[in-house]
Amino acid sequence: MKFKDPLLIFLCVTGILGTLWISDDLAELRFIALGYFGAPAIILYYAVRWQYPKVLATRPRLHRAAVVTLGLVYLPGTIALTNALTAHRSTIKRTVEEGSRYVTRDVQRGGLGLLFHRRW
Repeated sequence: MKFKDPLLIFLCVTGILGTLWISDDLAELRFIALGYFGAPAIILYYAVRWQYPKVLATRPRLHRAAVVTLGLVYLPGTIALTNALTAHRSTIKRTVEEGSRYVTRDVQRGGLGLLFHRRW
């Protein structure tokens, strides 16, 4: 099985969009994962593909490991986006702690059963 880059690009774009647009209990972890690992790893992957195009062609295990690792890093954002796009319009009142105060926020239950709040 050969991995194609359009699937990786689609997964990365939807992962970034889901991380930026959806706020839930795991939003901070997604930002940390993308900021510290996801962005540098995708830049390194495409820099190696551009600078040394034969390296990944001659080492299929390295290419497969890079694509699977990048896919796993961007997958939580894609799952959050899928959860939000398949959500019902009913809202739930939820009290969350923001700093030193408590705020009641309208949240939605997504299609995957996770609670979320759209940022914009």
